[in-house]
Amino acid sequence: MAFRRKNPYVFYTDRKKHHGRAILRFILILILILIAAGFALAMVSAHDLQYIRQQITIPNLPAEMEGFAILHLSDLHGRKDQDMVNRIQNYVKNRTWSCLVMTGDMIGKEADPEGVLRICSLFPQDMPKFLILGDEDPDYLVSYAHENLTPFAEWALRLQQAGIVILDEPVLITRGAQEKARLWIVPESLYTLDLGMMQWTYAGRLKQWDGQSSYTPDEEAQKRVAEYQADRVERILSKVGQMQEGDIQIALTHVPVTEQEVRQAIQDQDRNGTFSYRKISMILAGHYCAGQWRIPGKGPVFVPELGWFPEDSLVNGIGYPGGIQQYISPGLGVSEIYPYQPFRFLNPASITSIELTARMV
Repeated sequence: MAFRRKNPYVFYTDRKKHHGRAILRFILILILILIAAGFALAMVSAHDLQYIRQQITIPNLPAEMEGFAILHLSDLHGRKDQDMVNRIQNYVKNRTWSCLVMTGDMIGKEADPEGVLRICSLFPQDMPKFLILGDEDPDYLVSYAHENLTPFAEWALRLQQAGIVILDEPVLITRGAQEKARLWIVPESLYTLDLGMMQWTYAGRLKQWDGQSSYTPDEEAQKRVAEYQADRVERILSKVGQMQEGDIQIALTHVPVTEQEVRQAIQDQDRNGTFSYRKISMILAGHYCAGQWRIPGKGPVFVPELGWFPEDSLVNGIGYPGGIQQYISPGLGVSEIYPYQPFRFLNPASITSIELTARMV
């Protein structure tokens, strides 16, 4: 019977397998650590604040308007934490702007203006401040019985008392000798509004109360709103009539306009009219919060209205729909239009300084 020598390496294969598993386990743990670190870093950056400086060329800008600076905020969504206010204060102190514009969803569904009031208190009282409403803001007009005897909601009255204009008609800003340099801040919705039809509608509503001697509280509120709207249409028509060929028109909208919308509006409007899309020098917008979740170098991950990985200029920064310059603010808060993206990811809250120039930049 032959002697079979023992294999001194009988366990060698098992030890090699065990060593391979250990390496694999180490790699997996390292990957998890890197993912966790990246996620933590993304969350920290998402709670940070960035300051953006954006120069906009307007070729026919009057010399007196050179350097006209607009601080552009959007989509606060009712945030009122002091940390956010402090971060904004750190950027705006020792800086000056010609005006402040807020392009919607600043108040939020809870109708709490405290965050907007705290931010606006950082600026001089006489600095013009304009706010338009977004799709997640409450209405500023109240057509049912409420606490005050004005057509305005309580939160809207508080803003007005603080010197903030809820922009629903054009506002003129002038500069230079004899105020010859003229710039209009205009709600974008007015460019496609049938003002004649609106005038007729509210005149009809007011006529239904002719001869009526008493009103219910709700009827009184409805009448106040109708009177305000009828007067507003008259003011808009008067201001449109004051617009001149060389005036600069800057439009504010919450939801950015699209290529198709611009082309359709231009097609439908009077080619020679002084109040039309053709005369808009710049549009300022918000709404998308820059996509909420972003990938560096790629842009937004998913936007419900636009799909996966949409073009960044559709939701953030500068774009040119129909040849009109449009700047979309990355925003300050978190939007509910992203049901599966409940926070900002790799997407810090932002404020933008828009600086107008006649020079090519």
